Amino acid sequence: MSDDFTPGWFYIIDNFLGSTYFYIGGFSGYRSLLQYYPANHLTIIVLSNTSTTPIWNIKQLIRDILTGQKVNYPRKSFVRYLSEEIRGNANNVKAPTGKFSCDTSKYILRPTG
Repeated sequence: MSDDFTPGWFYIIDNFLGSTYFYIGGFSGYRSLLQYYPANHLTIIVLSNTSTTPIWNIKQLIRDILTGQKVNYPRKSFVRYLSEEIRGNANNVKAPTGKFSCDTSKYILRPTG
């Protein structure tokens, strides 16, 4: 075993809250994270009923809020963005034809090839 592992729990030093123990896990269809900061008597728990939820990023966001750090909120997902665009343009919806790629950093749908 390495020095940063305890049976069932991982141990790291957080830059803002010091020593912390955490467990991250999942199974088909869910993910979970539990992180305990003993010096601050603080526990963060993130539970998700989907296996694709970025729970570590959500935990970082919660930690940043609690410690007064600059918060970088996640970008809106491309699926949500596209859904809102389609609903906002419901009378003139045109389905894309051909193969398309998506640049999620700019939310631009463009033909490939």
